[in-house]
Amino acid sequence: MTRRLMVTAETETSTRTLDLRRDDAGRWTADGEPLRGVDGALDCDLGLCPLTNSMPVLRHGLHLAPGEREFLMAWVSVPGLVVRPSRQTYTHLGAPTAAAPSGSRPGMAVRLR
Repeated sequence: MTRRLMVTAETETSTRTLDLRRDDAGRWTADGEPLRGVDGALDCDLGLCPLTNSMPVLRHGLHLAPGEREFLMAWVSVPGLVVRPSRQTYTHLGAPTAAAPSGSRPGMAVRLR
């Protein structure tokens, strides 16, 4: 489960930072401000980063056996670092290829070995 994500995004014209946190009650804050719509989400999903997609896959064994599961994620846009609720469905694609979140780029999969 995600407890904290600290990220910096740099472009040619600006630098943005985000300190995203989840407390023990499942409430999220961004830079200390409460976030609406993501309470209860266990993980964040950093845009353009397949590593964060692997967290729910590993937790629920979707890389090991057929199945499908929906998750509420605290999705972080890149480079804007805006946090939005995102319902994502992960589907097992065959071991060790784990699962691909719904709405992901065609052909995208998280490979776990």
